[in-house]
Amino acid sequence: MLVTCASCGRRRTIEKRPRGRLRCSNCGAFAVRVQRKLKWWMATADFDGIPEHDARTLTFARLAWYAEQKGYKPGYASAKFKAIYGCWPNGESKAVPQVVVAPLMHWINLQNAAFAAAKRRERIEKENES
Repeated sequence: MLVTCASCGRRRTIEKRPRGRLRCSNCGAFAVRVQRKLKWWMATADFDGIPEHDARTLTFARLAWYAEQKGYKPGYASAKFKAIYGCWPNGESKAVPQVVVAPLMHWINLQNAAFAAAKRRERIEKENES
């Protein structure tokens, strides 16, 4: 099983997934992807990733770029940063926006799908009450 951090890019192969919510031991992000089925084209070698401060700054810069492209409110990048790291951005918000990378985009898509599903459930419950 391959575990990849969407924030710093750290990769590790593990035998068994630990219980609970996974957190990157390099940068502290909760945006960790578990790849159960490995493909031949995937990079599976262990990789330490980039330093924590650089990872946090890059993550905020990429989230800011995504929010800018989609026309979201200015607080979107900060809210998603809090979802990834569990705290609000401190000095990271001064970063220049950069293009989103694939692992972070995958995490964003999962978050958007969960949000849409929750909204659909709310709408269905509201219709059933009426």
